[in-house]
Amino acid sequence: GSRSYWRAGQAPKVTKHFLCLFHAILAAGVQLSDRPVEQRSNLFHKHLRHALNYLGTFEVVLNPTIELIQGLIVISQILQNDVNPRGAWILSGITIRSAICLGVHKKGPRPESSQLSSGDAAKLRWELYPFCLLLHLSVGNTD
Repeated sequence: GSRSYWRAGQAPKVTKHFLCLFHAILAAGVQLSDRPVEQRSNLFHKHLRHALNYLGTFEVVLNPTIELIQGLIVISQILQNDVNPRGAWILSGITIRSAICLGVHKKGPRPESSQLSSGDAAKLRWELYPFCLLLHLSVGNTD
């Protein structure tokens, strides 16, 4: 079954990866808000900067986690929505490789450091496929 990373009624463990995901979600929400354009843009860029700061320069390379991969997916989507498909495309490559490091591509045993159960790996695999396909098409790649 699917493994829960925190129990109902308990606050999640606040890590840099969690904060990256949190600010990425806030940035995505601001993009859809009905605030004035200038205020929306300022808030969006503020939360995007925070998300990228919590992402860290080499954190994704040294310590990929599910929260980090989720944060990368959301950041890629908000970059796409902010008319930056190239940035989203580049980040999607990092996202895929991070997921592979966690063993998302394997149906059997995954690396011991992986946090993924078989069910979680399958879900993440099916979430990543359409995400990457849409980004691939958005940058004009039809191959």
